[in-house]
Amino acid sequence: MNPKPDGSGKYAFTLPMANARLAGIAAHDIGKSAYGVFKEGAPLIGQYVGVSGNLLTGAQMADVLTDVLGVPVYHNSPSFDEYRAYGFPGADDLGNMFQFYHDFETHSPRRAIRPSRAGSIQNSKISAPGPTKIKLAFR
Repeated sequence: MNPKPDGSGKYAFTLPMANARLAGIAAHDIGKSAYGVFKEGAPLIGQYVGVSGNLLTGAQMADVLTDVLGVPVYHNSPSFDEYRAYGFPGADDLGNMFQFYHDFETHSPRRAIRPSRAGSIQNSKISAPGPTKIKLAFR
């Protein structure tokens, strides 16, 4: 799903989400969130805790990729059926997942990220580093 050159000097970030938002989190924040849940302890037993850094649209993700990668990236949003037909292993499963996230963007409180940003989970003395500029080579 990494951005692919489109032949015009720009890169296409393909995600079949139209304007729906998708939860995302940096890998290094998952452990911090888990630590916060364990630190909170008993009050969270049996509870669902949403863990997400942001809820972004494909266009917003493309903007972040443009900023971080230093190349122009835009959001390409094929239909779910087109995405499922791409033919790579798992394309049909991913297409179904993206369609579910699109169609049920606010499907349940289990997807709420507010709990992971509130209380001691957010305020546990763990700080995330700021954004990092990186250079990647696209093939």
